[in-house]
Amino acid sequence: KSPMTDNSNPDTAEVRPRKPKFYSVSEESDVLGMRTHYGVEELFAYHLAMTPELVRARFLEYVARINALHTRPEWYRLVRGNCTTSIFSQIDPRDRDQRQWDWRILVNGKMDRLLYEQGLFAGGEGLGFEEWRNRARIHPPLPDPTDPGYSAALRAGKPGFGN
Repeated sequence: KSPMTDNSNPDTAEVRPRKPKFYSVSEESDVLGMRTHYGVEELFAYHLAMTPELVRARFLEYVARINALHTRPEWYRLVRGNCTTSIFSQIDPRDRDQRQWDWRILVNGKMDRLLYEQGLFAGGEGLGFEEWRNRARIHPPLPDPTDPGYSAALRAGKPGFGN
């Protein structure tokens, strides 16, 4: 058995290098700045329809998850432990039970349509998904990420941000 693969359990075996799971905690200017400033990726600004209390609860779930990974590391798994499945699995089970399982939770890049269909985004009422998504697209060039106007420019004209 290679130390770079985990094939000890046939239910979780994957033939690929092991990569540790991690969360990148940063300000939007750090995490989005390079991508928007140099235009190397297609990005969208989505505003979730969440109360301040729910935002706080989700943030604390993230903090607890990050601390748990520090104590007990886990490995990224293509299907059962990727970006979207990890987020879905950390949601309070009482909230998760209200959401029906959907294949798009397994596939990176499909979550926006699922959340749109579930009415979890603010703004854009009356728009079809493609039009709503097009309006949420971030179009460079934006100000330099260190510019005080960066955050406002990032959200300008996007559904749900009140502008």
